[in-house]
Amino acid sequence: YSPTDGGLFFLMQRVVYGVVGLFTTPAQGAIQSVFATTQPGQEKRFRRLFLGLGAALTVVASAIALTLLAAPLFFPVIFGPEWIGTGALAIAWAPAVLGTTVAGPLSLLDFLHRQHWNLVWAALFNLMIAASFYVAADAGWSAVTAVAIYSWGSLVFYIALIAMNWIALRRRLVGDARTGADGVALP
Repeated sequence: YSPTDGGLFFLMQRVVYGVVGLFTTPAQGAIQSVFATTQPGQEKRFRRLFLGLGAALTVVASAIALTLLAAPLFFPVIFGPEWIGTGALAIAWAPAVLGTTVAGPLSLLDFLHRQHWNLVWAALFNLMIAASFYVAADAGWSAVTAVAIYSWGSLVFYIALIAMNWIALRRRLVGDARTGADGVALP
């Protein structure tokens, strides 16, 4: 793909993730601070927060992703006519934005002592990225199609990341209800 394609994609990501960060950074701080103070027996409180925050982030992410559908109209107006190609890339990128906006703040694998899960997820995610662009380039598909493949693959990976966090969270909270955080049985 051309340097222009790469540059437009990179710039579009920076603009979109600037907006996404306005929502995800406070959400991530909130869930991490509540998790850090959750005591044994309070698993329902944290589960409600996880699910409620996930639902709220899904609404925000859906609004952002839907806004990206109009990107071909407003990117050139706001940023200039040279950004015309960025609108199509933004549409193709919408599924990834949906996934990362929800999964990013909810990811607690490091706090849940599941760094190895996170490592495997990240390694496979990076392989998916490389494979997406390789397959699209090898087939002669456009940069927009390559980004769409990458984007839909990202959404699948982010859904898997949410599921991994839910599983790890359940194990931690159920375990903490029967034992202390260190795994020692409570009296």
